[in-house]
Amino acid sequence: MADRAGTLWAGTNEGVMRIDARGLSHFDREDGLAGEDCNPFSRFADAAGDIWIGTTSGLLHLRPGRLESAMGAPKVELASVEAGDRRWEDPGALPGGSLGALAFSNRYVTVRFTVTDYRLERAVPVQARLVGLDDQWREVQSGEMRYPALAPGTYRFEVRALGQDGRPGTPSAVSFRVEAPWWRTRWAWSIWILLGGGLAWWLVRWRLKALKARNEELERLVYQRTVALELSNEALLAMSMNDPLTGLKNRRFVDVTLPQRAAQSQRAHRSSLRGAVEPPPNSKLLFAMLDLDFFKQVNDTFGHAAGDQVLLQTRDILEAHMRDVDIVARWGGEEFLVVANTSDLDSAARLVSRIHLAVRQFPFRVLDREERITCSMGFVVFPLLPDHPDAFGWEDAVAWADRCLYAAKRSGRDGWVGLAAPKGLDPEVAAGEMTQEGGPGPASGLDILTSFEPAPIRWD
Repeated sequence: MADRAGTLWAGTNEGVMRIDARGLSHFDREDGLAGEDCNPFSRFADAAGDIWIGTTSGLLHLRPGRLESAMGAPKVELASVEAGDRRWEDPGALPGGSLGALAFSNRYVTVRFTVTDYRLERAVPVQARLVGLDDQWREVQSGEMRYPALAPGTYRFEVRALGQDGRPGTPSAVSFRVEAPWWRTRWAWSIWILLGGGLAWWLVRWRLKALKARNEELERLVYQRTVALELSNEALLAMSMNDPLTGLKNRRFVDVTLPQRAAQSQRAHRSSLRGAVEPPPNSKLLFAMLDLDFFKQVNDTFGHAAGDQVLLQTRDILEAHMRDVDIVARWGGEEFLVVANTSDLDSAARLVSRIHLAVRQFPFRVLDREERITCSMGFVVFPLLPDHPDAFGWEDAVAWADRCLYAAKRSGRDGWVGLAAPKGLDPEVAAGEMTQEGGPGPASGLDILTSFEPAPIRWD
């Protein structure tokens, strides 16, 4: 059925349908209809343009003009506001729409509102926001909004409904201000500043007095503390220069002490060269490296504790054959470094031979059994070149002794290899012989002594 405006109206068993240029609209009980089950043959448009439709619940009277106005957004009324222990009914009627100032203890705010519309309230979309906390409109599902523990500041609560056409209506609003707590007010800050200043002044005075007393006490204790610190440093230095297992010196000790000892030997040989005389007796240094043969098998077979016992017994052998002024250091793992004064290669070889034989003949106690363990040794006499005492440093002597040690191991182990340079040997020639592949040969000019003779030495 069409009305005077050309709009089509149709009654269905689910309400009334309207069809016009804007599209299709549907009306049911939520829009205020008395009933939804319409009689398709009971309809009438009167001269005033009103529409009459019969339903199982009664006669519907539709006025299209008023229906258009009803399509807009309904009014949302503020019902009440609660803030802590305070409550306002009809807050929209307050002067200026303001609750005024809220104490900090009343910052828990609840706003209740209702939609003034004949339709069911749940059918009307409602939006709300609290300006000062969140400026975005949020859709709400109930008739109240809760804001717990608001921070001090100024707020404005706004709520509005949306019409059937989706356009928002005029919002209802109420504003309020949450005051700061007393301890954050201006007068409180003034008190805090005064108290803080007074406390700072008292602390400064107390601190100065305490510092004066402390300084007087430190002056009395400075000597004792200095002595204690020196003793501690000496103990720490000793700990840092000793091997924790064997108690022998370690590489750090060698790095600290050998430069001075090597310099004394080099200085003695420089003086003898200037005076064209022989250097003093025992002014040379023996650098000997010792390595226990097949020590890994001891660890693998009997365990590392047994290997540690073998290292301790080797320490005892070395200390028994060395003087207090000599250096016996654990170089790493099962390697030991021996530094002692000597006169020449022969006397150095005799000392090395005694140490080698002592290790070979020693009955090592490994757990509950006796084992025979051999060693390999390599040694050199320092200065490496008598005619050029400063050509090579003590580090080179350790490297050459290590090269001799590995030559002894490659030549069959359980033996020793040593060398020295005679007078007249050029430093470059000596360095080349020691670094070349295959090691120094018979024509190298170096004096070589070994326990492996007459078998040849295998350098590489």
